[in-house]
Amino acid sequence: MTPPSGAPSEGALKTALQPLRIANRYARADEIQRIRIRREQLRKLIRRATPIVVREDRGINYVIDLRDESEVTHWIWFFGRYEEPLLARAAACLSLDGRGERPLEGKTFLDVGANIGTASLCALLRQGASNTLLFEPHPANLRLLRMNLAANDLTTKGRVCAVAVSDADGEVTFEESEDNIGDHRVRDGEVEAGTLGEEHRTTITVPATTLDNALSAAGVAPESVGLVWVDVQGHENQVLDGAASLLAAGAPWCVEFWPYGLKRAGTLERFLTTVRANFSHAWDLGIPDGWETEVPAQPGRRVELADLPALAARIPNAEQSTNLLFVPKS
Repeated sequence: MTPPSGAPSEGALKTALQPLRIANRYARADEIQRIRIRREQLRKLIRRATPIVVREDRGINYVIDLRDESEVTHWIWFFGRYEEPLLARAAACLSLDGRGERPLEGKTFLDVGANIGTASLCALLRQGASNTLLFEPHPANLRLLRMNLAANDLTTKGRVCAVAVSDADGEVTFEESEDNIGDHRVRDGEVEAGTLGEEHRTTITVPATTLDNALSAAGVAPESVGLVWVDVQGHENQVLDGAASLLAAGAPWCVEFWPYGLKRAGTLERFLTTVRANFSHAWDLGIPDGWETEVPAQPGRRVELADLPALAARIPNAEQSTNLLFVPKS
């Protein structure tokens, strides 16, 4: 049926009714949900005037782009933090393994797939790391990363490396996610249809290096590294393949364990073989709640490396992952 002349369109009606829907949802929500609704509406209001804002949390300034719809930005805007609880759990598990009460104190922190630099900010300002090397190839993320270092007066302690980390120097194809600044990633081989629509993504070409060569160029001794922090969306085995000096020096690694990404890159079995050859055991750190400000009594669950295939099988969903802290052999 054709609507009467002058009647509002369906889209206009939806827009007009949106405030009523929000009010109804707010009235039925609990207090936590109401906080979320208030902050989300505030985010939409502020970004009309200025999309780039600073969200301060207990002495750390996070520069974010409110136009971004990814989990990274949403968590920082809502909770005031993103990777801090996870890094605190990793440090606590290293302490349980006998690496001291402050295992990152005075050490170099390697941030591989640094995104906008949130892990490095926490390593320097919460965990006492002396310096960081931040590896991030995406231009938009790099701009925010540099702003985050500047906003916290850390430009002399954070060295930015505008490259992807892989198993060889050169160039790699880098695919871009439209809705998640944390899911840009190296494209391995020919593109195939993926659960997350990866075949439709735009790509750019970015420079690549190995961790061994990057440390040598920066004059960083592998023995000085307190933790290697890796979030590269399925490219982890290539990062390990280019880090022989770090593996020999016995640095611990904290890695996002995303079986879907590793399978898509064709490296899940190689990754499991590599970690079994180089590490003693792992700690499953899980995915901490954004409200977490104190390290729980059990910061992680110890996992034997022989059990990792079973752990991978328990994470079948393309959007599910966990975080593993790999402890080197003594």
